[in-house]
Amino acid sequence: QHGAMLVGPSGCGKSSCLKVLRQLVSSWHGGEVNLDTVFPAATAGQPLGSVDEGTREWHDGPLTVAVRQAAGHKGRHWLVMDGPISADWADSLCPLVDERHQLCLGSGEVIQLPKTSLIIFEAEDLEAASPAAVSRCGVVCVAASPRTGPAMALSWLANLPTTHKKLTPRLQHQLRELVQPAIAFATATSVNRDATPGTTGHALPVTEMGLWESVLGLLLSLLTSVGDPGRHVDQLVLFAVTLGVGSVILEEGKAQFAQRILDICQKHDIKTPSDLSAPRKLLEKAFVLQSGTWVDFLAWPQVMAETAAAAGGPSTSPSATSEVKEVANRDVSFEDFFVPTVESVRADAVMSCALPCGRHAALVGPASSGKSRL
Repeated sequence: QHGAMLVGPSGCGKSSCLKVLRQLVSSWHGGEVNLDTVFPAATAGQPLGSVDEGTREWHDGPLTVAVRQAAGHKGRHWLVMDGPISADWADSLCPLVDERHQLCLGSGEVIQLPKTSLIIFEAEDLEAASPAAVSRCGVVCVAASPRTGPAMALSWLANLPTTHKKLTPRLQHQLRELVQPAIAFATATSVNRDATPGTTGHALPVTEMGLWESVLGLLLSLLTSVGDPGRHVDQLVLFAVTLGVGSVILEEGKAQFAQRILDICQKHDIKTPSDLSAPRKLLEKAFVLQSGTWVDFLAWPQVMAETAAAAGGPSTSPSATSEVKEVANRDVSFEDFFVPTVESVRADAVMSCALPCGRHAALVGPASSGKSRL
């Protein structure tokens, strides 16, 4: 067989398994395995290519281009199809993964691959794959394990900056007692927008590994943005949880999630904001490490600006009041006027933590909610 299928949910480790296997095969055979990844589902047209209706000329798609490159490679070559499998293009690859090892194009051309080439499909499921394609490949199912998240946390702790190594025992305790149950609670409920009553819906599909990466990335940014966090490590972990997990939960589930977090904090003696009129208000609080206090998100830009000014740094976060006064003194059209809200300031806080560390951010919301303005 010249084809293999790695099947499992996002974040379960399919790409990592493939990376490790590539390193092992390279060491066994004494030559590097060349690996190309193609995303057929992201192609606007046909992944294999199409015929121009006007000139009747054949134009290669990204999948055909990758196969041509593999055909000209003399060493071991792995071609990975990452993403959902569709019968529209997967069935055309059947001759490529059987004993013929050929790609037959719509133009009549046949591309012959060497025996050292391997076709690998990496997908979440095989619902749209035909029996003809599946029967020609070896299928490896990679199941998501509840230990994957804690294992990632241990790896994250091992790679902390040297200046923060002394925080490892406390961080390990909070990751186990606070972050792990919070993420388990968020992922155990519905991930659909049409969440049934009593469940926690999400603004976009999430996975346990995705939430772990989000929380750990934000926590690292919070820890490295200042000097020694000292005795406020617990509050930074709590703040990272409310940002990394609470930001993706829809409005109707925020109160339920916040109550769960408060119960965990009470059980493990983690200090929480003292002026919460309702559990839901926990997600409207931001922690300021310099003063060791919790403030409302709407006041957070002003507090950070004052803190930066006191430290002699630039003040880059104007308050809502100063922005309103500035707009009032200028001729600004209505569509350019921006009024900060709790959600917009929270999104700004997430991006201010994530972007400097090279983390990607996704702004999700209805039209005219201020995404472009942020």
